Amino acid sequence: MRRLLYSFLFYMIIGLFSGFFYRELTKAYDFTGTTQLSL
Repeated sequence: MRRLLYSFLFYMIIGLFSGFFYRELTKAYDFTGTTQLSL
C-alpha cells in the first residue's frame, strides 16, 4: 500500500511541476496563440 502512495505522490508532483513549467515557458516566450491552459 505504501508503494502505491509513493507512486501517486511522485506522479502528482511531476504533473504539477510540468504544468507549472509549461505555463511559465509560454509566458516567458510571449506566446500569443491559444493553449489549453489559457484563460
